[in-house]
Amino acid sequence: MSVIIEAPPISTLRGTAEFIEELYENSNHEHITIDAARWRFTRPFNMLLLGHRVTYFRHLYRDVKLDFVNFPAASAGYFRHFRLMDYLEGRRQELRETRQNDNYIAITRVPVRQLLRKARNNSEEIGIAISTYAGTLVDLLFRNNEAKIDVHQLLRFSLREMIRNVFEHSNARAFYICGQYWPSQKRIQVALSDTGVGIECSLRRNSSLQINCARDAIHFALLPGVSGSPDRLHRQNKNDMWRNSGFGLFLASRFCRKSGGFSISSGDCCLVLDEEKTSYDIPHAPGVVIRLDLLERDLVDANGTLRRLVSEGEALQQKLTHLPLLTASSASKMLSVSGTAVGPTTAPRKKLSFTQDDKDEIF
Repeated sequence: MSVIIEAPPISTLRGTAEFIEELYENSNHEHITIDAARWRFTRPFNMLLLGHRVTYFRHLYRDVKLDFVNFPAASAGYFRHFRLMDYLEGRRQELRETRQNDNYIAITRVPVRQLLRKARNNSEEIGIAISTYAGTLVDLLFRNNEAKIDVHQLLRFSLREMIRNVFEHSNARAFYICGQYWPSQKRIQVALSDTGVGIECSLRRNSSLQINCARDAIHFALLPGVSGSPDRLHRQNKNDMWRNSGFGLFLASRFCRKSGGFSISSGDCCLVLDEEKTSYDIPHAPGVVIRLDLLERDLVDANGTLRRLVSEGEALQQKLTHLPLLTASSASKMLSVSGTAVGPTTAPRKKLSFTQDDKDEIF
């Protein structure tokens, strides 16, 4: 039994989510043909979210044959350069080397062990290796393009914190990265995904959090000081600049929401934080997909912005319940890092109230 899906445009997140939903609804068919005639343009986050869900679909329904047909001739080169079809068709070996031109980084699979090996070979902390890698990616995106130093700093910081989360929480063997810079708009978008345990599974290790669904877990993850292992956090060396303090997602999401926007998908939920908050229900898959979107015109005084957001986060945490009180780590307070640690402060545990009204006010 076969079926043809006339896929909606994937230029918007709504269209991407609708296609993913329709694909999973047809999982009872032996052969699914996807008519991609309306796929003319999209963005890095939509590509990674699409590839992430299609890859998991292939894993769940191994006997279902998928064919993608009718790509518009004008768009074929675009998708080929970004290696979207390699990702959708499961050609993982084609995603190993970072491919870029002046304005984009194609979909790239980065094994966790690759950065671990680099850190070991250079006798450095894994956090330093991650920071260096994040800086390299940002430099590639802006190659031969001028951009304010604040854009470089804030994007490098946000990307570094997202990659740290892969290492500290996901248990994933690899992560995927994709990005594009539009010089005429002075806009940049970077997307990152992994196929690890996902946010809900990670945070359920924290017995002080009451999590009923993936949406709850995402909301908690975006709060300052939240982690899946609060007891382990308090056992960490307070002088370790790379200690996991649960501030990375909070800071990156606040940076991006003040500028271009931020999206995060995990489990069966995709939350979009732009001028307004929007959420989409999509078929469940393990792991996380994140969008970092920055507009150059909105970014000034990167260091001042970071200090202000850290202060806001530490003040916000005072209002929350179910959370161990913990200030941001040194690394999460720094736009660029070296091997020198600056001792943060860790306060005793404290529980305060955190209601749905609090959640609505915060987000």
